[in-house]
Amino acid sequence: MSGLFAHAADLHLGAMKDRVLREQERESLRRLIDTAIERDYDFILLSGDIFHVPVPDMETATFATQQFMRFRETGKMIYAIYGSHDYSPTDAALIEVLEAAGVLRRVGRPEKYQGMFRPSIVRDRDGLLITGVSARKNALERNYFEILDREYLESQDGPVVFAFHSGVTEMLPQYLSGMESVPLSLFPKNLWYYAGGHIHVRYENDFPGYGRFVFPGPLSLGYGEDLERAARGDRRGFFEVSIGSRPETRFVETGLLPMKFADIDVDSMSSEAANRKIDSELSGLDMKGYYVIVKIHGTLSSGKTSDIDTARIRGQVEGAGAIGVQINRHGLESREFADIRVQGTSNEEIEVNTFRENIDTLKISSPELTGERGLGLALELLRVLRVDIKPGEQKSTYEKGMLSQAKRILGVEQ
Repeated sequence: MSGLFAHAADLHLGAMKDRVLREQERESLRRLIDTAIERDYDFILLSGDIFHVPVPDMETATFATQQFMRFRETGKMIYAIYGSHDYSPTDAALIEVLEAAGVLRRVGRPEKYQGMFRPSIVRDRDGLLITGVSARKNALERNYFEILDREYLESQDGPVVFAFHSGVTEMLPQYLSGMESVPLSLFPKNLWYYAGGHIHVRYENDFPGYGRFVFPGPLSLGYGEDLERAARGDRRGFFEVSIGSRPETRFVETGLLPMKFADIDVDSMSSEAANRKIDSELSGLDMKGYYVIVKIHGTLSSGKTSDIDTARIRGQVEGAGAIGVQINRHGLESREFADIRVQGTSNEEIEVNTFRENIDTLKISSPELTGERGLGLALELLRVLRVDIKPGEQKSTYEKGMLSQAKRILGVEQ
């Protein structure tokens, strides 16, 4: 038994709205496919979050399909599981469409056996058995792990590749220690390779009694704080896995555009002093030909956060020859408005924390609308409300569709 395959995760195609960053997002996928063809990989395994939303825009969907088909035309397969961003409890996700069209094959479909969960297994032509557990919103896939028929997977006649899209409690970096995760004890033991996704940090380790756990991190830029880590020098790519008696891994970089990171602390400054410090620090930074991430944080002693002139900052950076700029003010507060505090460094994290802080303060008689279940419903409703009206779509049709989706999420009869 010999050969090679690619293990990638967290592509988040469609996450970037900025033209320059979106092109980088796509270039990373091109390089994965180019390498897979040039190196004659037996298959590609995608451990979730292929897309940033379950049904991305048409341009993103078309690009991804074209790239995946380049590899499929070699006669090799692309295997995938759902990530938390791919999955929707109410709508058909694009992954299902791609599978129906033969572009990829989903592994680990849930099957029940005597009250336990047995994920479906695919035998690739090289002899590897590929299975896994897809993600659900808000880490609800832990429910599947708790009823997973581990003995069934451990007794398979052949090397098993187990794909998953979850944090593993014992492997979380310190800054993610509070996130929802699955303990190592809920994983089947002694499998050949554990192909992780979801954690946006590259990680690999052998655990006694289990095997090689590997997280490739984001294939490209990712989103939110990932951009800052990329600008600080984090590498991006996927793992090439050699097939043999035990897996041998090699990290393959997909490369990133030139980036610089400006970390500006304005704590205890007035808004006027903060603007002067931002001017000074950016003036001393060589930005020509770079994509610049500007992070402004701290609690202003006086003035409002809106006094920090982002339009002027953007003009200063672009005027210095930068190819693009993103400004992060999520960590910026004002003492004058200190009673309005929601922790978070990305839009997604702030949304989750806002709902979590407030949901249990509401007087609601239905228990399913409270706690983590209520949080999940609120986030799903927010996702639906974000969908814009399509070109040429009638307003009445759009509103009817929104109402129908909202009723399905809430379990309300039509």
